Amino acid sequence: MAIAYQYGIGHFNQKFYQLRKDQNLTQTELGKKLGYDNHTIMRVENGWSGGKLDFWLAVQKFYGIPDSEMWG
Repeated sequence: MAIAYQYGIGHFNQKFYQLRKDQNLTQTELGKKLGYDNHTIMRVENGWSGGKLDFWLAVQKFYGIPDSEMWG
């Protein structure tokens, strides 16, 4: 089941937040690792932005999430 469907959109934002916190990363640190600014990370975590495909591909690669889990 894809992450977005498994957790629901609101819960998915919380899951994304928790993945970052589990790595003890700030929004700025994660943004740098993904190639985005901290405002993008903040907007996605708060549900203000869904993020574009290239963003989610970077997240998938960084966290090592398999295609089957990420995209269903």
